[in-house]
Amino acid sequence: MTKAPRPPTARATFARVLDPSSPNSAASGSSPAPTASKTITQALGIVPRRYPRFVANVLGLFGILVFIVVMICLAAGVTWVVVRVSPDPNKKRAAQP
Repeated sequence: MTKAPRPPTARATFARVLDPSSPNSAASGSSPAPTASKTITQALGIVPRRYPRFVANVLGLFGILVFIVVMICLAAGVTWVVVRVSPDPNKKRAAQP
């Protein structure tokens, strides 16, 4: 009766995983995918559309303006809630004789 081979220890497996698989391990890995040719992108209808620089700048400024307005409204709303929820200090003084 022969013994079944023992599986490798965790240390041996760990060492194999960490070893570089090739001398150029820094350069290996997933390479960047090439961009599709102009003919293929036009045939598939994958034409990158970009806004003109002026329109992109205006939209960016509009986005910042909307962000500022939303933050001011949020701060005003939180302040209003805190003022409504917090107790009135004058009522406390009037209740004490």
